[in-house]
Amino acid sequence: GEIPPTIWSNHLELIDLSSNDLSGPIPPTIRHSVSLQKLLLEGNRFSGLVPTEISDLPLLNEIRCGDNNFEGQLPDLSRLHNLRVLSFFSNDLTGTLPSISKNYVRAIDLSKNKLVGVVGTKLNDMPELMDLKLQNNFFSDDLNDQVDLSSNLNLEVLHLNDNKFRGDSFPAWIAPLINLNEFYVFGNGGLEGAIPDTVCDLVDFVKSLDTLAVDCNNVQCTCCTHCCTALGVCQVEHPEENSY
Repeated sequence: GEIPPTIWSNHLELIDLSSNDLSGPIPPTIRHSVSLQKLLLEGNRFSGLVPTEISDLPLLNEIRCGDNNFEGQLPDLSRLHNLRVLSFFSNDLTGTLPSISKNYVRAIDLSKNKLVGVVGTKLNDMPELMDLKLQNNFFSDDLNDQVDLSSNLNLEVLHLNDNKFRGDSFPAWIAPLINLNEFYVFGNGGLEGAIPDTVCDLVDFVKSLDTLAVDCNNVQCTCCTHCCTALGVCQVEHPEENSY
């Protein structure tokens, strides 16, 4: 079934309909829910465009709409100044990365969609960002000239694999990210060069980076300890430190 449009009252603070078999669009009457803080719709069959009215909910801090059938361009989210979690993984979203308020965002997961274009500067200067997953899209930045996430010093998880990212050298802006423990960048055929020593220092000396996965054939990695030849992926392993 669908969400009845009358559910969106101005007193509604949380809606959790996760892991059901609900379908249909999010109705534009969501604009009435000006007190809404959490929109939790993961694991359903919701479809259609994400309504632009979602941008008019000033208290919204958590959007979890992954594993649905939403399509089209995400609306501008730059006015959601309290946003902490944005998750639309495994949908059919197209278009470019939307503008996102940078104040408090801790987690962004837009993986497994059909997003295109460049990331550019839309995701830098996010002081609280810890988890960024953009894998399995069609982003095409030059990771050296167009992207610089070095200001996101709390970043722990960065998944950029299986896109169209490119560059004739490995992005050196990774080096200041001393809290980074997962960096996936394999599956980007246009990314070449050697991983600089400053990045390998995160493995050998800082010991924060537990998983660094790159393409064996295109990127030279002196600190990668294991090569999965079937996948063509080299990665760092710290088996004595990992518990999984």
